[in-house]
Amino acid sequence: KEEGHVDPEHGMELLDEAEDNIERSLSLSGDVEAIRADALAAMDQAEAIAPTAKRPRKSFEMGEREVKLGSLREGEMLFRTSKKYANEIIEWWGVAEKAIAEAGRQLQDKKGDGISHLKEMLSDARKKLAAEAPKKAYEFAVVIPAQLAADDDALGKAAESLKEAHRQLKQTDGLDTKAMVERLEQAEEALDAGNAGQAIGLADGVVRSIQTEREAMDTVQRALRQRKKLVAQYEARDDREAWDSRMETIEKAADEQRWSEASSMLASMNQDLDKEGKASEEALELYDFVMDEWRVLRNQCEAASIAVDDEDRRATEQSVALAEEALGVGRIEDCLEQLGAADAAMERLRRRI
Repeated sequence: KEEGHVDPEHGMELLDEAEDNIERSLSLSGDVEAIRADALAAMDQAEAIAPTAKRPRKSFEMGEREVKLGSLREGEMLFRTSKKYANEIIEWWGVAEKAIAEAGRQLQDKKGDGISHLKEMLSDARKKLAAEAPKKAYEFAVVIPAQLAADDDALGKAAESLKEAHRQLKQTDGLDTKAMVERLEQAEEALDAGNAGQAIGLADGVVRSIQTEREAMDTVQRALRQRKKLVAQYEARDDREAWDSRMETIEKAADEQRWSEASSMLASMNQDLDKEGKASEEALELYDFVMDEWRVLRNQCEAASIAVDDEDRRATEQSVALAEEALGVGRIEDCLEQLGAADAAMERLRRRI
């Protein structure tokens, strides 16, 4: 049913609107045709570079179908997509192929854990190119030579670390090097497999072990040369046998070239001797203090007619004597106990004076 024939004014508005729509359609059709021409040119150029590429033509043909069906907007979008795919091929396909070829050339005949990773990257780059994503393919492939160079530098550093470890291993007279030799063999295997990090870690570990063992050997040998000074710190003690046993264990470890173990035991023994020595000094100070107090109190007992055979006086004399005896042989706990007993007896005497 026609509209606008009753109301002429409304009819004219409809005609104007129809005319505008026709003009817009004609304009859009012209724009789409220009975009189509650009897409076609780009597609032809891309196919000349990469004959196997399909994405630009597929989008282009879909765009033509939409235009024939009257869907100009959808056709325009598909032409633009075709041009986008084509331009990526034009810009990146050639450089991606060159980057992949160069990476493949440099990786040829290479092996090792790090190389396996780079070969996986190269495989991914080829897959990206096959999927018509040349920019991504280039980004994957172009970093491979730099990483390969870094790996080569790391392998060079690993070789230097092994060389240094072997040099120091030749200067290990007096050290047990069995475990170090085994670790160096493992480092050599890691280097041959292209695992620079592991080789460096093992070789540097051997060097550190040599340095540690050498320092431990020097410490133990120096202490054993001064054995008399060490023994003098405990020879008068009641528990001398226990200290002698510790000393013998250290000497046995030294004889077997277990220097780190011997050094650790020596350090522990010195620490314990220092602790006992400090305790002895503190006990001696307390003993001297009690003796000074007792000398004064003993004179006061004489003045107060408290005889030598007095029970409290005898208890004090006995406790002081036992404290001196215990202190002399290193029984610090017994010494302190007797000094406490002497102090208690002296306090009883003070109350009687």
